[in-house]
Amino acid sequence: MVKGQGGQLLSKRSGTGLRNDWEQDLGKPGTENLVNCIVGKACMLPCRFSAAGSEVIHWYRGDTVIHSFYYGQDQLAKQNLDFHNRTSLFENQIASGNASLLLRGVKIQDGGRYRCYSSTSQGSQEFFIHLKVSG
Repeated sequence: MVKGQGGQLLSKRSGTGLRNDWEQDLGKPGTENLVNCIVGKACMLPCRFSAAGSEVIHWYRGDTVIHSFYYGQDQLAKQNLDFHNRTSLFENQIASGNASLLLRGVKIQDGGRYRCYSSTSQGSQEFFIHLKVSG
């Protein structure tokens, strides 16, 4: 664990590795996790939720829409152009509670705090990821 900018505890993990990284403990909803990524590589920002049908998933950095999924498909009309063709979800794993975001072609300016919001028929929750990018 390391301390974030606001003094909160961050759990540290690499954004690369096994495809089931999302199953690892992210802590309680509302906690922030640290993910380290390398410029030019693909990076996974982990997020999970309690699957219950009617899934809605939104990824944000600040107020910027990074990726949205609802009505059973990606909804990218409001996606920020900086992320166009660089993001995807693991759609075949959403029904199992995987809301992780794959970010391709990572750039230095991608670093920062991301929010994963998920909602189902059973309620909603948020996880926060602090993405640290190194060259």
